[in-house]
Amino acid sequence: IVVLEWFNELCPFCKGVWDSGLVPKLMNNLNEQETDVVYLTINSTANRPEEAVLESGSEFLEELEVTVPMLMDYDGTVGHLYIARTTPHMFVIDSEGVLVYQGAISDDQRIKEGDEAETHVLRAVTQLEAGEEVSPSYVKPWGCSVKYKVDGKSGRRGGRRPKPRS
Repeated sequence: IVVLEWFNELCPFCKGVWDSGLVPKLMNNLNEQETDVVYLTINSTANRPEEAVLESGSEFLEELEVTVPMLMDYDGTVGHLYIARTTPHMFVIDSEGVLVYQGAISDDQRIKEGDEAETHVLRAVTQLEAGEEVSPSYVKPWGCSVKYKVDGKSGRRGGRRPKPRS
């Protein structure tokens, strides 16, 4: 099972779910599952120089003392394929490579519950392990818009929703 999180360390929502302990707790809970789960952050931020995005994203994760891979998607190729719209925007892929959940990390948009919030990701993985259908498979994502490149330039106007590919 693979969990993808669209990530931007400067997004207050993304920062909030990490600083509150919600994401680290989720990662610990996923590590306790019977099935192997890979957690990957994807950074499609392109409103600053690529080196700055890589450096600040890496520093943020290091300061939290969290070991998690971060895929740099500066050109937005992966983000556009998944139609990632927000940071955070979560995706769960089952062991057969099928996307079974996408959307919000939790219903706690104001991050008031902190690490006590129930996550849709853990629910989806638990349902998969039980052999159940993941339901709901979509919950509207919330957060900052992904700062994609716009017309070959860094996304200074930022955050346009990518058009689905035909």
